[in-house]
Amino acid sequence: MFHFLVSVFVVLETIKQENLCHAAFTKGYEFIQETANILNHTKYGLASTHWSGVSSSLTCASMVVNSCPGSRGYIFEPVSGLCTPLNWLHEGPSQNFGIPAGELYLTTDHLCPDPFKVFQPKSDNQVACFLRISPSTSYEVATTKCVDLGGYLATVKTPEKLAMVVDIAQGDNLWVGMDDKDKEGHYVWQEDESVLTQDVKDAVFTPGEPNNGWNVEDCVHYRGSTGRLNDQHCWDEMNALCEIPLIQSQC
Repeated sequence: MFHFLVSVFVVLETIKQENLCHAAFTKGYEFIQETANILNHTKYGLASTHWSGVSSSLTCASMVVNSCPGSRGYIFEPVSGLCTPLNWLHEGPSQNFGIPAGELYLTTDHLCPDPFKVFQPKSDNQVACFLRISPSTSYEVATTKCVDLGGYLATVKTPEKLAMVVDIAQGDNLWVGMDDKDKEGHYVWQEDESVLTQDVKDAVFTPGEPNNGWNVEDCVHYRGSTGRLNDQHCWDEMNALCEIPLIQSQC
């Protein structure tokens, strides 16, 4: 369901798409009302077809849901009946014409496929789809469970993603998606097969980790006692954190 948030749009200038999304995800994804912000007189254009002559906001919502699965929301202009899915907005060149006032509707629905849930750190706009897997199991079994769900063990490359994991873990240990099983010391993320960099290591690992303790620690987990990542025996059993990409609009 789409929810009314903002009924402010400004002649000659619009707000950036990033700020639209921020409004939708603020305060644990509760919908709130914000005033549109003017940013550097930047104009934004439409990247694709929109609908005109739409009779009502409800009709616009129905058209967006049916035609653009995964859309973050829409703008409806009641006088002209212009209906525009938000994901079709993109940055365009500066121009000297205005846009009509419109009603902005945003939603957090349909961002993640079931049974994954939307998560966001309190201080950042980054959003991710996570699912905590229980009961406790080994790294290999956890990996298989995530793959069977269409995802992978979570990627944690930034302090913002780490903050999400901290909230989800609630002090527990959780498997995440990195190991050096193929080549000792060559840590690779499951999601994109990228290699662990020093910057990421400094940002999310416990100091001194990963250290391949006793030459048998090849799999990475979130350690609840430190609030950071650590390498561990792959056969240890703990809950796991699966991740899947956000649903993309099919417009």
